[in-house]
Amino acid sequence: MTERPIPSLIHDLLHHAARIRAIYAEAESAAAFAADETAREAVLWNLVVIGEVCVRLGPEFHADHDDVPWATIIAQRNIIAHGYDALVWDRIVRVIETDLPILIKQVEGISRQYGPPPQD
Repeated sequence: MTERPIPSLIHDLLHHAARIRAIYAEAESAAAFAADETAREAVLWNLVVIGEVCVRLGPEFHADHDDVPWATIIAQRNIIAHGYDALVWDRIVRVIETDLPILIKQVEGISRQYGPPPQD
């Protein structure tokens, strides 16, 4: 696993959150989203990546920004990756509609402290 700078990880988190919002917005309703297997799988993948980014940010970063529910995000990643057969789609929709916009706003605020990701 490569170590990436914090600004790059923050950028990744925001990118994957934006992908989730775009995928969900393409559905006409929560029911249409729930019926679209490709959209559901794409959202799950992006949620897993967000959780992995949170793991990589590490405990010190989490402690410095303790208003973000890092442990909950990581736990959700673990449920998706390991408990995929126990997913509750109403909960996933609630995450997309309610929790994700809050996370994006929090992380955008944090990103201003770290600046843009380095150019590769």
